[in-house]
Amino acid sequence: MKYFSLLFLTLVLLSSPSPVFAGLVSSEALAQKYSATDTGGQKIRVLLVPGHDNETWGTEFRGMKEVELNRVVANNLYSYFSKDPAFEVFITQKDGEYAEPFATYLTSQKEAIRQFRDSHKAVQQARREKGEVVGVSGVNHNYASEEVSIKLHGINKWANENDIDIAIHIHFNDHAGRVWNKKGEHSGFSIYVPEPQLKNSAVSKDIARKVSESLAPFSAFSSLPGEGGGVIDEQDLIAIGPFNTLDSATMLIEYAYIYESQLANHALRERVLEEYAFRTYAGVKDFFGSTLVKNTSSQLPRYRFTKNLKNGMVGSADVLMLQSALVRAGVYPVAGKDLHECPVSGTFGACTVASVRAFQKQKKLPVTGFVGAGTRKALNTLNLY
Repeated sequence: MKYFSLLFLTLVLLSSPSPVFAGLVSSEALAQKYSATDTGGQKIRVLLVPGHDNETWGTEFRGMKEVELNRVVANNLYSYFSKDPAFEVFITQKDGEYAEPFATYLTSQKEAIRQFRDSHKAVQQARREKGEVVGVSGVNHNYASEEVSIKLHGINKWANENDIDIAIHIHFNDHAGRVWNKKGEHSGFSIYVPEPQLKNSAVSKDIARKVSESLAPFSAFSSLPGEGGGVIDEQDLIAIGPFNTLDSATMLIEYAYIYESQLANHALRERVLEEYAFRTYAGVKDFFGSTLVKNTSSQLPRYRFTKNLKNGMVGSADVLMLQSALVRAGVYPVAGKDLHECPVSGTFGACTVASVRAFQKQKKLPVTGFVGAGTRKALNTLNLY
């Protein structure tokens, strides 16, 4: 998790597999509610929380601020949900500033939010002292300032009062020890969810697994120790409802490390961020029984390859879509490699050469590793989108 922002409490993972409380909503009940939307039932209410704001912008890499990336993903995700008649969607910020009703709520309810947090915390601490809740150390996160704590607990309180079904917190990652202007050693995505002793654990984990499955063909699981496997149990991260402060399903998604190559080029970045949003939306839909992500490899309109592509191309949208197509064809990355070694990055290197050769062999084309007219034709006839 990120090292530079002051957004999180210290992580405490729990060893007990049994919940202290039954969840307020089950996966089955949420699925039934979704089914009822076709006959005029209440819509699924989704809350999007782009991480950080203009005052605390999160991590940064060579002038690129995390809050800006979070905002783009959130806005794209808002667009997908708002066009879907089964959902009613809310977003906490616009352009780095809190939107209504959140701006007024977080200001006018500050003392009530503090009491809400502290009273829940006292109850949970008493349970720990009685041995009803067991904690062990896990991945360390930065401590949240009082101001940030109030904002995030306020969002949880608002979500409870407004019957939110799913809360999605949107972030990008970093790690301790990285030199500020240098790329770090880790890559990949992670999704944090409430651990089994919290009341919203089971439904959160069920949805997060589907989102993780949707993201996995496009990005590797985080390589940071403790973040492998895609979906990670958490107890005290504010976004997941520490001290049982959140009733809804929830997840905090770290889509990538901020220094990863697919984010470096601005034109490429826009496509990648929209892909993250699409795959998140598709994962949520998959939880409700949709096969959107299985039948659609990208959020983009049907893509036609019109240019020759070759080894050495860097920061290319055409190469990004080539890699996405090769993922869909089941040949990227090639056997023995993974998405850490061979990211979907828009760079045509040895990994892409090997995968193009595998695709050409699959399609009985001349095996060259170069994308010419014959390979383009084969790519364009794939049922990609």
